[in-house]
Amino acid sequence: MSRPADTRVTPDTTTPSGVRIAVEDDLAGLELTISDQTTGADSAELADGLGNTLTTVDISDLGPGDSFRIEHDLRAGQEYLVLINANETYDRGAYNEDPDWPYDGGSFQVLEGIWARDRSSTANFYAYTELTALPDDSNDDDDNEDVAGSVDRPADTRVTPDTTTPSGVRIAVEDDLAGLELTISDQTTGVDSAELADGLGNTLTTVDISDLGPGDSFQIEHDLRAGQEYLVLINANETYDRGAYNEDPDWPYDGGSFQVLEGIWARDRSSTANFYAYTELTALPDDSNDDDDNKDVAGSVDRPADTRVTPDTTTPSGVRIAVEDDLAGLELTISDQTTGVDSAELADGLGNTLTTVDISDLGSGDSFQIEHDLQAGQEYLVLINANETYDRGAYNEDPDWPYDGGSFQVLEGIWARDRSSTANFYAYTELTVLR
Repeated sequence: MSRPADTRVTPDTTTPSGVRIAVEDDLAGLELTISDQTTGADSAELADGLGNTLTTVDISDLGPGDSFRIEHDLRAGQEYLVLINANETYDRGAYNEDPDWPYDGGSFQVLEGIWARDRSSTANFYAYTELTALPDDSNDDDDNEDVAGSVDRPADTRVTPDTTTPSGVRIAVEDDLAGLELTISDQTTGVDSAELADGLGNTLTTVDISDLGPGDSFQIEHDLRAGQEYLVLINANETYDRGAYNEDPDWPYDGGSFQVLEGIWARDRSSTANFYAYTELTALPDDSNDDDDNKDVAGSVDRPADTRVTPDTTTPSGVRIAVEDDLAGLELTISDQTTGVDSAELADGLGNTLTTVDISDLGSGDSFQIEHDLQAGQEYLVLINANETYDRGAYNEDPDWPYDGGSFQVLEGIWARDRSSTANFYAYTELTVLR
């Protein structure tokens, strides 16, 4: 997230200054760039929302335009102060020409300027021109690379013999999963099959476990989708003994990427007093996009060929997109009647340029990449332009807005930096994301 250059400076400042931020995702820290009129600073500081210092960084050898990192855990749902200071006096730069609060950093929001530890200002954005989140990758270590969450409950405290109905648990899935690994409870015996059903009890898949018994583990491999509920059941061809833990189960059981909501003692009967049949449930992460043939692709949009062309265009054109997952960039294909272009551009939702790519040696049908971080929940403009005039191709035979790219949506055509059209899909025939 970046803001314009300083428009004022306060010399001989003796109090810390910076910004207040609200964090929306767990972060490992921030990368920060000192503003162009902030000079003579000695230290940077991360403080909690009340101004209590969490960590400091020595920046006495840095100056305007220099970047550095504050590495410290920032937790989702919390506010923090990001400050700069000096041992004596320093000059505090600020942007004060109607700051656009809040500034959206994707995983955080910049809420207001801070010109002393306990004084705020919505008229000034102090000390920093750019703040970039460092993602929290603390759960990506090798020891846990195949685990997306697990629930392990105590041993059975009761058993119901000669059961004839399926039993197990209802779960709510929070992340896309490739299945579950399950462990049969210690008093569940004589079973023949395990089953995954949708939230209404309709069977999705079954696994033969007739050769397994208490304490044995197995996998049900089937796609489970975020936002959906499922039943995880066990059964037998005739009767079986159903074990359960019923000493005040701690509902819901949190598995990280799923929640165990209640026990199921028949396909359509539930109980919050019993956790049936399974002692452990572990999620299998969805790595469907990690195969070699598709390792860099998380979604694509491919629209029909151009049906019109506007010659001698002088304004940038392209599309507005809404990003649903964090992305590393886009691969783009120039449409068949878009000719004479010199550059491609990624801009934020307000049209501020983020990065440009020289495509002066490319033409219709050629593909190229824009490598730049795109943050989930943000909108971007994907534009094409020329140093002088160019021909702008477009598909305008009732475009099917929005175009769904899986991890992004193409919302509308853009025929100038601040002009949009739902009647035309401009300049690009294909957009594919880079994860």
